[in-house]
Amino acid sequence: MKKETLIAVILGIMFGVVVAFFMIFKTKDQQTQKVKPLTTSTMQVTPTVPVKNTEYQPLAISEPEAGIITDKNSITIKGSTGKDALIVIQSPLKSVTFKNDKEDFSAVFPLAFGENVILVTAYPKDTQGVPQEKELKIYYLDEQ
Repeated sequence: MKKETLIAVILGIMFGVVVAFFMIFKTKDQQTQKVKPLTTSTMQVTPTVPVKNTEYQPLAISEPEAGIITDKNSITIKGSTGKDALIVIQSPLKSVTFKNDKEDFSAVFPLAFGENVILVTAYPKDTQGVPQEKELKIYYLDEQ
């Protein structure tokens, strides 16, 4: 009886292994048939990046020249930059902020006695533009 039991157990294990392999391969085939492709030929996505055609105009200061000596307590700063830019003129004495409607700008700026370090900054209307800075050193000395 031991021989028949051993043969039955071996046949049972072999049958179980065959059924297990059959089930594994059958479920893999069904899963691959259920998978949908990620892209279809009817639907194509083309990314587009908007390109702005903006003219780049650097900040240029025409008056006064850096390093001049004056006997007046104020000076007119003239220059040019892009249209609709925000112009900020700063010194330890005063700050002036304005938006230029044209490409050229002009502003009267007070001077302190001695050396005046004036920083002129232009922020372009386009948010992707880089702010531009110019530094002026103006000397106000009284001639007596």
